[in-house]
Amino acid sequence: MSVDLLLRDVRRRTDAVPVDLAIAGGRIVAAGPGLEVEAATVLDGEGSLVLPGFVNAHQHLDKTCIGDALRPGRWPGWDGMWEINRRHRATYAVDEIVERASGVVERALTHGTTHMRAFADVEAVAGTTGARALVTLRDRWAGEVNLQVAVFPQDLLYAGEGSERRMEEAMEAGADVVGGLPARRGDGRPDAPARRLLPGSRPPS
Repeated sequence: MSVDLLLRDVRRRTDAVPVDLAIAGGRIVAAGPGLEVEAATVLDGEGSLVLPGFVNAHQHLDKTCIGDALRPGRWPGWDGMWEINRRHRATYAVDEIVERASGVVERALTHGTTHMRAFADVEAVAGTTGARALVTLRDRWAGEVNLQVAVFPQDLLYAGEGSERRMEEAMEAGADVVGGLPARRGDGRPDAPARRLLPGSRPPS
């Protein structure tokens, strides 16, 4: 048997003693002590625990590594934080976001994260810049990290003219999924964004 990777002397959660794992096509095809197989790569796990790749289900990669810009001298409240964030979005550029976010993806991969859902703001200030940046990032890391681009209307779907069209443009740019912020609606109709984003849905009874 010829495989892509042979892990020697490792433990899965169910293994009482270390075993060898033969991997081909991203799947374990054989397991047991002292496997005799040909492998493109052989690694000695030295008795280490083997786990599936970790999943980060909520990461705002368009905003990552801008902590100093979002730390005022005193806590301004949530509305104040939204305004600080809005001002920062005016500086967005695709290359700048990709550069910041690439370091985070690389560190995540180094620590075992292989799946990530990355959120991008879509609104009037930055437009679809964040979405386009994360699509570029996703394609750059394809094959190493499964990165899903999620776009959502940061300032609410019906906050101003053009919001719906910007969301459509973000999807046309290659985003994978859409989200919303229904809890922030102040008109008593939190179901409205979901009904627009999910045609055919009905408000809860």
